Amino acid sequence: MRKKLIQEKDLEVFVVDTSDKRDDLTNLGRFDFANVYAGLRSLFKLIYYLIFVRPDVVYIPISQNHWAYFRDGLFILISSVFKAKILIHLHGSYFLKFYEESSWLYQKFIDLTMKRVDGAIVLGEKLKYIFEKWLSTDKIFVLPNFIEWEFNEDKIRSTKNDESVVRITYLGNLRESKGIFDLLEAIKIVKKSTRTKFIVNIAGKLGDDPVTGLSLREHEIRFGNYLKELGDVANYIGEIKEEKDKFELLKNTDIFVFPSWNEGQPLVILEAMSCGCPVISTKDVGVIDETVIDGVNGLLVEKRNIRQLADAILKLVNNRDLRISFGMNSLKRFGEFYTIERHIYEFRKILIVLLFGEKLRYLKVLPVAIKLIPPRRFNDLFDLRGYTLKKFIKFLVIEGIGLSINKAKNKLIERKILKGEYLVIMKFKYDKNIFFCFTRDLGYFKPEEIMFFKSKFDDIGINSIYLSTETLDIFEHYLPVPSCPDDVKEKLVNGILKDNQYLVPFPEIYTVICRTKIESTAILSNRISLRDNGCFILGFGGYMREYALHFFKKDIIAALDYKARAIRRYFKFDFPIYDRFEDIMDEIARVKNPLVIIATYHSDHAWMTKMVLDCNPTARVFIEKPAAVTNEDANILFELRAKGAFIDIGYNRRHALFTQVIRNALKDSKGQVHITFIVKELKIPKTHWYFWSNQGTRVTGNWTHWIDLLRFLTGKNVINFSVIGDDGNATVLFELEDKILAEIIVTDIGSDFYGVEEYFEIRFNNTTIKLRDYRELEIINNFRKIRYKRMRRDKGHYKMYLTLKENILNNKGPFYPAEDILWVTHLCNEIIRVIKD
Repeated sequence: MRKKLIQEKDLEVFVVDTSDKRDDLTNLGRFDFANVYAGLRSLFKLIYYLIFVRPDVVYIPISQNHWAYFRDGLFILISSVFKAKILIHLHGSYFLKFYEESSWLYQKFIDLTMKRVDGAIVLGEKLKYIFEKWLSTDKIFVLPNFIEWEFNEDKIRSTKNDESVVRITYLGNLRESKGIFDLLEAIKIVKKSTRTKFIVNIAGKLGDDPVTGLSLREHEIRFGNYLKELGDVANYIGEIKEEKDKFELLKNTDIFVFPSWNEGQPLVILEAMSCGCPVISTKDVGVIDETVIDGVNGLLVEKRNIRQLADAILKLVNNRDLRISFGMNSLKRFGEFYTIERHIYEFRKILIVLLFGEKLRYLKVLPVAIKLIPPRRFNDLFDLRGYTLKKFIKFLVIEGIGLSINKAKNKLIERKILKGEYLVIMKFKYDKNIFFCFTRDLGYFKPEEIMFFKSKFDDIGINSIYLSTETLDIFEHYLPVPSCPDDVKEKLVNGILKDNQYLVPFPEIYTVICRTKIESTAILSNRISLRDNGCFILGFGGYMREYALHFFKKDIIAALDYKARAIRRYFKFDFPIYDRFEDIMDEIARVKNPLVIIATYHSDHAWMTKMVLDCNPTARVFIEKPAAVTNEDANILFELRAKGAFIDIGYNRRHALFTQVIRNALKDSKGQVHITFIVKELKIPKTHWYFWSNQGTRVTGNWTHWIDLLRFLTGKNVINFSVIGDDGNATVLFELEDKILAEIIVTDIGSDFYGVEEYFEIRFNNTTIKLRDYRELEIINNFRKIRYKRMRRDKGHYKMYLTLKENILNNKGPFYPAEDILWVTHLCNEIIRVIKD
């Protein structure tokens, strides 16, 4: 298998050879200088690979004797230090017995090593119990043995047609526990019970039996006596050393008998099956009865039951058609389950499950290869904003200790989450064809139909997929979520096809490979009981964790986020987090008068609100700005408000103390008013979802704050406006009713050190009001100057959520006026239209 794995195009394999070069099986597991030297050499080579290669998986075939397993245990412990996934493989069946018969101290050593193991491979379903003491069943994999041999079915058929003599073969070590004496005793019965001519060919080497304690000399005496008694019916060939001689014998065999008492999955049975032999063997021994199906490709008898063994041999000796039928079924089963190709295929799937586990829950066909490409542009976000210790200390001063620490923690974790949103390429083999799928890692791999492609060639490795810089940028812009617009998906598909002209779109394979229905996807969830109130958060991103969580943590029943699994990896909450909208809707429906905070992608706000109110009309909905992206969505929200629904909108600056002071001052204004908002916005990379075509650009995402503030401060309608620049750097001039002029200047040019910085200046009558970044308010009236200064920047977040809680507790209506939903949304879209034109 090692050679075949090395040849795999999609795997990088490094080998630590632990084999004993002396080619003497008696040296296995012995404590001698050669074995100690070989063990140390292997250990240091493994450490070298762990340090300099950093493998994803360390695969260790484990032994079932003390000295050899001590070496394997050291491999496991050292590999765990380097955080590699550890996959062990047991080729036998008595590891648990080996553990139970070990000393107390050695058992503790085995326990210590097994705690570090991520997955274990056994030969069959019946052997899973061996590792259930240490591993959950989903981490115990079944991988049968294999035979690497190019068999020719027609050639094998031609060797089975000689009717003159039935050829029975035993091939293996000639030891009592291998059932050799049971076979010879049964042959004595067969000889007396049939007139059909037959011969028993016996090939193997006599030796001591560690199971029964029978010595070599005792074996020689008993074996010699049987040969004399059976005469020309028994033919002892001796030990076969050449592979070609072994298969030549098996190809010329009509019945293969192997009545062993103690096995895992004997390779010799697989070799016999590969040569089209019907097999007689023992039931309830290792996984023999998973290999030989009784009555299909052979017969199974109880071990050490001479009468049953003789009857089984007689049944096949006397029935040529049954022999041929069983033999062809053996050949068929071998081709389906025990070839090297099948073994590699299944082994690769085990590696995939070991590495990605729950991320594959949307797939019913496992990929044979997965390639993860680290996102590049997410670093731009943090590099542009320059998160440093110096910045953190500054924020401690201007925003307070609690909020600053919370923000810093969330920003660091958000960076880890974004770093983990790998670009994912998956390769599938199905019905002799190769398919590729492209998606993102959101804590799970959820492909979309449009992202499946079929290869025109059947030997394409996953590393052959080429993605240009342009396509990679589009790939980073894409997320497999309902909100991602079709134009992004189409651009990505076109880029993939342009870069890889041997691929063709093949969305039809989606229903074959992917699950259309899966169970509820809550992380840490028990179904909630009926409650009178509580809070649900739809969209559990950094902003909600930084601001809203403080106010509603004790009231939260559940949350929703497409990145639920990634969030749960870094945060510990007492409530479940769902990653599917339909799942949390079931919970919302079960609560009387729930508060539902919607802070998802902006294009989701209106339809989610409608769905929430449809399933629970008593729900109180709070939408984080903006209320809507399109005018149609704004109309939906307005109509729902008109029908009495509780829908509030989260424009936090309306609630800031300095905003309230300015608004009260403007009530006394007479004549002309001039308002200037100068805003330094944060830089964001072009792959940010704000730039999706359905999200309303940065006008809807960011400018909406100051457009809403203009409405709140004046209460007037816009008569005319003009725009200079684009949605990153622009000036918007407004003419409003009652001789009010306003300008909003927004730019992301300059330093992001202080976050979003704002400077407002309002002039009316003989008054000038200056607001500097919500920390300092200055009011100048004629010769009088009043200055309010705060140590901490207060943009109204806390007051907004306190007002929301108070309104709900006192059964008051929403704070935000319904008509302002239309006013702000319509004006944003007019500005976007002018910028695009």
